[in-house]
Amino acid sequence: MYFYTRKALADAMKLMYERGLVSAFAGNISVRLQDGMAITPSGVHRHLLDVDDIVVVDWEGRRKWGKRKPSSEWRMHAAIYRARKDVYSVVHAHPRAVVALSELGFSPRGLAETKLFFGDNIPLVEKLPPGSEKLAEATSEALRSGGKAAVLASHGAVTLGRDVWEAEGLMEVLEEAAEILLFSLAPSAAQGLYRRKNMFYRLDYL
Repeated sequence: MYFYTRKALADAMKLMYERGLVSAFAGNISVRLQDGMAITPSGVHRHLLDVDDIVVVDWEGRRKWGKRKPSSEWRMHAAIYRARKDVYSVVHAHPRAVVALSELGFSPRGLAETKLFFGDNIPLVEKLPPGSEKLAEATSEALRSGGKAAVLASHGAVTLGRDVWEAEGLMEVLEEAAEILLFSLAPSAAQGLYRRKNMFYRLDYL
């Protein structure tokens, strides 16, 4: 059932693991189907993911095919598909630079590359419990009016595509942009740390 769709999901997740976009048991990818979605499972090492590990569920998360438990983020995927009829694949990952920027209150916007792929539309979704209905609603609402990506504060990001490989590729673009922005912030951050350190020395002296 949906063999080539499931293979694409497994292959894309392995690639994201190799690129450092997800850790062993984190991140998820889905593809819209006619009456539900195919989605990566929970609790399976991403590097060892196989075609038969992919799960097919309906829009309420009920398993229709497969033996594994679907990702705990299935609600977020389903909510995005309901809100965006033009989206056929959703990627959710925990790219380090994107998460680090979100901790500082930033979304990786403004670079020429991000403008090319995302425009200026990369919303930052407030910090909410992973896998929750609240996160699903907030993320789908942030993406309802358009856009191909959203940053989830202190959590990660989602990217949207017409197929698995577009959604996965956009996650790579987003992380590269976040890394560049972090590098550009590093000198000012180091300067601020130096000033604070000097202040502590002065306080010690007094």
